[in-house]
Amino acid sequence: MTPSFLLNSSIYLVVFFASCQSPKNTKQSLDPSTISKIAQGVHGKVVFKEGEFSTSGELLNNGKVYGVSKMVYFYELTSIKDASFGETGFVYNIATEVIDSVSSDKNGNFFKELPAGIYSIFIKEVERYYSKLDDKDYFTPVTVSPDATKSITLEIDYKASYISPK
Repeated sequence: MTPSFLLNSSIYLVVFFASCQSPKNTKQSLDPSTISKIAQGVHGKVVFKEGEFSTSGELLNNGKVYGVSKMVYFYELTSIKDASFGETGFVYNIATEVIDSVSSDKNGNFFKELPAGIYSIFIKEVERYYSKLDDKDYFTPVTVSPDATKSITLEIDYKASYISPK
């Protein structure tokens, strides 16, 4: 093999592997003093709901809500037209670009510094994503304003049922 072939092959492999990197996965300390130092971005909690709830969202006899550790992805604003659905509202293919990601802690708490803009939030749930649509058919939109933070609670509720009170 010639030296130029080896050099070209090495450059190709470096470019190839660099392009295969997954989005940033940031594990950040959730100390309240650290969160207060975020100049702009999103902070909040990922909660899992299972069992029975009233239609207004109140816990009933066997309902449970608890924080969970999950990967939270921030995508460009994503509409229903930009994704493919599977069972129980799970999303499999997202056509917009992922901007960043963060892992929530074991209690569901997370924070992420982000540039000002409007994002859609998706939660990784095994090999699929979970998100809710708003009334304009966008997946969990969040607006990050300049020099401000946004607080949000992300609910995973595919194991919850909502019933009308008797």
